[in-house]
This record gives sequence, C-alpha cells and structure tokens, in this order.
Amino acid sequence: TILGGHSGCNWYSYNYTSTSSTLALPRGSGVITKMFCTAPGVMQVESTYLHNLENSTTVKFRSDHLYLYDTADKPLLIFEQTKT
Repeated sequence: TILGGHSGCNWYSYNYTSTSSTLALPRGSGVITKMFCTAPGVMQVESTYLHNLENSTTVKFRSDHLYLYDTADKPLLIFEQTKT
C-alpha cells in the first residue's frame, strides 16, 4: 500500500503496512523529490514532518482526526479530515 503527499516543498511516497492500530514505513521504502525551497523555514518544517512520519509506529482514529504516535506513545503527527 502507498502513502504519499506533499510535504511543503517536495512530494513523497512510501510503501507501508498497517494493522488496525499499527503503521510501518519500512526504511528505504520512501521516494522523495529533491527540490530546494527558498521560503524561510520551509525546509526545516518539511524535514521535521518527514522525520516524524518515518518514526510513526501507531495509528489511532478519533472522530475526524488521524493520530500518529512513536514507540513511546508520543504523538508525532495529527491530521484532520477536511470538509469538502
């Protein structure tokens, strides 16, 4: 299964496996474009986002939110479903 998106400057795509409560992005399974963005702070935010995505091990769904946690159950990323 593939997880992909835009990380602020670059596009990414990862192969992943999941169960009802776990998420695994195997090391080396990701493909990321290598553009350099000059807007202040974008590259730092993107680097942190991708690091947190790669270190997520647990996924939890609550209402219209998706939470990704690390192995210590620390929340790394929170996604909110958008209304269309």
